[in-house]
Amino acid sequence: GLFTEKWKARPHYGELAGGTEKVIWQGGFGLDTFIVDELNRISPDVQDEMLEGIRTGRWKYLNDVMYEGKKPSFFTMNHRDNGNGLIIPPLEDRIDIVTEEIAGSPLNDYQAAEKRVRANLANPEATTEALDALKSLDFPSFKDVIRRSKQGDYVTHEEKKSIQEAISGTPLTNDANYFLWAFASEINFNQKYGTKRASDPISDDDHDQNYAGNFVKHSFSARPLMAARSYAQGLAWILGHEKVDLDHVRYVLPHISAHKLDFNEGFKDKHGNDYRGENGNYEDLHLAKELVDFAHGNYETSVKPMRDVIAKIQKGKLKPEDVNLDDYD
Repeated sequence: GLFTEKWKARPHYGELAGGTEKVIWQGGFGLDTFIVDELNRISPDVQDEMLEGIRTGRWKYLNDVMYEGKKPSFFTMNHRDNGNGLIIPPLEDRIDIVTEEIAGSPLNDYQAAEKRVRANLANPEATTEALDALKSLDFPSFKDVIRRSKQGDYVTHEEKKSIQEAISGTPLTNDANYFLWAFASEINFNQKYGTKRASDPISDDDHDQNYAGNFVKHSFSARPLMAARSYAQGLAWILGHEKVDLDHVRYVLPHISAHKLDFNEGFKDKHGNDYRGENGNYEDLHLAKELVDFAHGNYETSVKPMRDVIAKIQKGKLKPEDVNLDDYD
């Protein structure tokens, strides 16, 4: 298994023999990102250690503490099967987005990246310099080595900050906001139990059968909704759009929710054997897309018309007593 001394830090035994406690941190902490391969094969205890560092930006070992600040974290995992473990819920909740990488799609990019890596490793001076920086834990020096090895394609801190500000400043249209709220409401509430809890069974209320939340076994925290907003803003910015539209939200929501939703057997039976095409997604992501489409149908037939009615009432174009609420159930 992956034990703490292998991925995080270990005692400096030479100093320890002389009566001084000193910690040697693993060199990976000098990188700009935190990367873990096959996360679901790692024990829950180690995942819990990682969660604390990801959550606070502080890493602890013995009596030593290193503060790196919060930085992007990337994880890989295999599809769930009998040979794989699970991700602990609080860590899974902090994974904002999931994508599926298959051999056909990223292969060319991977081969190009491999060539660049091999070219850098074939340079003995650059490799020695990077290893020396890691051994001395001179993280700023190591980062400088990485920057220079990229030959000018490195995004500076100022450029990154400017991009982040542009993305976060991209406004959402009313439709995008309302659909995001409507989706959250369908997932998190039902008529029979009110606010959904993990311990609640699937509602057998006839009214609840019409909403997406009845196809999943638990609810969302605030984190997926915050992530959906941020990634929809990022998508709109990349596409050069001035505002985030409903379609941007529809596109990112399955990727935000697929790894967090636990679909019931009825929904799996209905859509698990769907034809997914040559570039189809894995089952959970496919089910998440179907769920978002279902919620979007409810939005178009119920929420959006009601929103338009409220707007007309506010503008004095319609009287409240003239509205039949049964038309918007």
